[in-house]
Amino acid sequence: MSSLSIPSSNSSDVPYMALPEISADDTLGATFIGYGFACTVFGVLTSQVMNYHQKYATDPKPVRILVGIVWYVEGFSN
Repeated sequence: MSSLSIPSSNSSDVPYMALPEISADDTLGATFIGYGFACTVFGVLTSQVMNYHQKYATDPKPVRILVGIVWYVEGFSN
C-alpha cells in the first residue's frame, strides 16, 4: 500500500505550488496582433454597413435598424 504524504505548510520545495512565469513580451505581442486584427475586421464591417445603407435605402426600416444595431453592438464590444 502506498501512503500519501502531505507536505507541511512551511515547505518551500513543493514544485506544483509554483506559479508559472509569464513574459510580458509574449503576451503583449499577441494582444497587439489580436487587437489589430479586430480593428481591421471592424473597419471592413463598417464599410459594408455604409455600403448597405447607401445601396439599399429602400429596404424596410426594421431591417435597416437591425443592421445598425448589429454594427453598434460590434463596435461597443470591440
